[in-house]
Amino acid sequence: MGRIFVGLCQVGAWGCFDEFNRLEERMLSAVSQQIQGIQETLRDMACNPKGKDALTVELLGKQASLKH
Repeated sequence: MGRIFVGLCQVGAWGCFDEFNRLEERMLSAVSQQIQGIQETLRDMACNPKGKDALTVELLGKQASLKH
């Protein structure tokens, strides 16, 4: 899931995921932490749309730049 999130962030795309109810609790927790990091970065981007620095989120130990 993390690699998918990195790709989505880098290209500024949407992702639609099905069958989340089948994930184990530990996997669901990990996915929700990744989504939370992305959402917080997007919120920061909305609060400071003219920031000079590109906003990045760390996923899987990599910095992924968010496209908007």
